[in-house]
Amino acid sequence: MPSGTTGYAPDFATISSFFGARANDEGGYDFVGEHTPDNWVNRVEPYTNTDVTEQILEMYLLHPVLFGGKTADGSFDAIPDFGTIQNGTLVSGPNTACLLYELATQSVPSDANGVLTPTVDALNFVRARWRPSLRIWAIRLL
Repeated sequence: MPSGTTGYAPDFATISSFFGARANDEGGYDFVGEHTPDNWVNRVEPYTNTDVTEQILEMYLLHPVLFGGKTADGSFDAIPDFGTIQNGTLVSGPNTACLLYELATQSVPSDANGVLTPTVDALNFVRARWRPSLRIWAIRLL
Protein backbone atom coordinates (compact mmCIF):
# COMPACT_ATOMS: atom_id res chain seq x y z
CA MET A 1 0.00 0.00 0.00
CA PRO A 2 2.85 2.49 0.37
CA SER A 3 2.91 5.10 -2.35
CA GLY A 4 5.79 6.03 -4.61
CA THR A 5 5.08 9.64 -3.65
CA THR A 6 6.24 8.80 -0.10
CA GLY A 7 9.31 6.79 -1.10
CA TYR A 8 7.30 3.55 -0.77
CA ALA A 9 7.35 3.92 3.00
CA PRO A 10 3.99 3.20 4.67
CA ASP A 11 2.43 6.21 6.33
CA PHE A 12 -0.75 6.76 8.32
CA ALA A 13 -2.51 8.93 5.73
CA THR A 14 -2.05 6.46 2.87
CA ILE A 15 -3.00 3.31 4.78
CA SER A 16 -5.97 4.89 6.56
CA SER A 17 -7.27 6.04 3.17
CA PHE A 18 -7.23 2.46 1.85
CA PHE A 19 -9.03 1.20 4.96
CA GLY A 20 -11.49 4.11 4.98
CA ALA A 21 -10.58 5.29 8.47
CA ARG A 22 -10.08 8.80 9.80
CA ALA A 23 -8.95 9.62 13.33
CA ASN A 24 -11.59 11.40 15.41
CA ASP A 25 -11.31 13.73 18.41
CA GLU A 26 -12.22 10.94 20.87
CA GLY A 27 -9.05 8.95 20.04
CA GLY A 28 -10.89 6.46 17.84
CA TYR A 29 -11.60 6.20 14.15
CA ASP A 30 -14.55 6.96 11.90
CA PHE A 31 -15.32 5.03 8.73
CA VAL A 32 -15.22 7.47 5.81
CA GLY A 33 -15.23 5.12 2.84
CA GLU A 34 -12.32 3.25 1.34
CA HIS A 35 -10.52 4.98 -1.50
CA THR A 36 -7.18 5.18 -3.23
CA PRO A 37 -5.27 8.23 -1.95
CA ASP A 38 -4.81 11.18 -4.28
CA ASN A 39 -1.55 11.01 -6.27
CA TRP A 40 -0.96 7.41 -5.16
CA VAL A 41 1.72 5.58 -7.17
CA ASN A 42 1.87 1.79 -7.25
CA ARG A 43 5.04 -0.25 -6.61
CA VAL A 44 7.42 -0.55 -9.52
CA GLU A 45 8.18 -4.20 -8.71
CA PRO A 46 5.34 -6.55 -7.72
CA TYR A 47 5.02 -7.54 -4.07
CA THR A 48 5.25 -11.33 -4.34
CA ASN A 49 4.06 -14.13 -2.07
CA THR A 50 7.72 -14.75 -1.26
CA ASP A 51 8.08 -11.10 -0.12
CA VAL A 52 4.98 -11.43 2.09
CA THR A 53 6.14 -14.74 3.57
CA GLU A 54 9.63 -13.42 4.33
CA GLN A 55 8.25 -10.34 6.08
CA ILE A 56 5.70 -12.30 8.11
CA LEU A 57 8.41 -14.73 9.24
CA GLU A 58 10.74 -11.86 10.10
CA MET A 59 8.08 -10.22 12.30
CA TYR A 60 6.91 -13.52 13.82
CA LEU A 61 10.43 -14.63 14.73
CA LEU A 62 11.02 -11.41 16.71
CA HIS A 63 8.46 -12.68 19.26
CA PRO A 64 7.43 -16.24 18.33
CA VAL A 65 4.30 -17.69 19.87
CA LEU A 66 3.95 -21.45 20.04
CA PHE A 67 1.23 -23.09 17.99
CA GLY A 68 -0.82 -25.32 20.27
CA GLY A 69 -3.29 -25.03 23.10
CA LYS A 70 -4.11 -25.71 26.72
CA THR A 71 -5.03 -29.20 27.79
CA ALA A 72 -7.69 -30.32 30.26
CA ASP A 73 -5.19 -30.27 33.14
CA GLY A 74 -4.20 -26.65 32.36
CA SER A 75 -0.83 -27.42 30.78
CA PHE A 76 0.13 -26.32 27.25
CA ASP A 77 0.82 -28.72 24.40
CA ALA A 78 2.61 -27.47 21.31
CA ILE A 79 1.43 -28.87 17.99
CA PRO A 80 3.51 -31.91 17.00
CA ASP A 81 6.16 -31.27 14.36
CA PHE A 82 4.84 -31.19 10.81
CA GLY A 83 5.81 -29.27 7.70
CA THR A 84 6.65 -25.69 8.55
CA ILE A 85 5.89 -25.98 12.28
CA GLN A 86 8.73 -27.45 14.31
CA ASN A 87 8.78 -27.54 18.13
CA GLY A 88 5.55 -25.53 18.01
CA THR A 89 7.23 -22.65 16.13
CA LEU A 90 6.74 -21.50 12.54
CA VAL A 91 9.89 -22.04 10.46
CA SER A 92 10.85 -21.20 6.90
CA GLY A 93 10.24 -23.95 4.40
CA PRO A 94 8.84 -24.72 0.97
CA ASN A 95 5.23 -24.73 2.19
CA THR A 96 5.37 -21.75 4.56
CA ALA A 97 3.52 -19.44 2.17
CA CYS A 98 0.74 -22.02 1.76
CA LEU A 99 0.41 -22.47 5.52
CA LEU A 100 0.24 -18.70 6.11
CA TYR A 101 -2.40 -18.36 3.39
CA GLU A 102 -4.48 -21.15 4.89
CA LEU A 103 -4.15 -19.69 8.40
CA ALA A 104 -5.42 -16.35 7.10
CA THR A 105 -8.29 -17.64 4.97
CA GLN A 106 -9.51 -20.93 6.37
CA SER A 107 -10.50 -22.35 9.71
CA VAL A 108 -7.82 -25.05 9.83
CA PRO A 109 -4.78 -25.54 7.57
CA SER A 110 -5.19 -28.77 5.62
CA ASP A 111 -1.87 -30.12 6.96
CA ALA A 112 -3.18 -29.81 10.52
CA ASN A 113 -6.64 -31.35 10.14
CA GLY A 114 -5.74 -34.41 12.20
CA VAL A 115 -4.24 -32.29 14.95
CA LEU A 116 -6.63 -29.34 15.11
CA THR A 117 -10.03 -30.65 14.03
CA PRO A 118 -11.57 -30.33 17.52
CA THR A 119 -10.91 -26.56 17.50
CA VAL A 120 -12.70 -25.71 14.24
CA ASP A 121 -15.77 -24.34 16.04
CA ALA A 122 -13.58 -22.16 18.29
CA LEU A 123 -11.63 -20.80 15.31
CA ASN A 124 -14.84 -20.03 13.40
CA PHE A 125 -16.19 -18.21 16.45
CA VAL A 126 -13.07 -16.02 16.73
CA ARG A 127 -12.87 -15.37 12.98
CA ALA A 128 -16.54 -14.31 12.80
CA ARG A 129 -16.03 -11.75 15.55
CA TRP A 130 -12.55 -10.61 14.50
CA ARG A 131 -13.20 -9.65 10.86
CA PRO A 132 -15.28 -6.49 11.52
CA SER A 133 -12.43 -4.99 13.53
CA LEU A 134 -9.65 -5.73 11.00
CA ARG A 135 -9.71 -2.24 9.50
CA ILE A 136 -9.31 -0.45 12.83
CA TRP A 137 -6.78 -3.05 14.07
CA ALA A 138 -4.58 -2.51 11.01
CA ILE A 139 -4.67 1.28 11.48
CA ARG A 140 -3.70 0.96 15.15
CA LEU A 141 -0.60 -1.03 14.19
CA LEU A 142 0.84 2.13 12.68
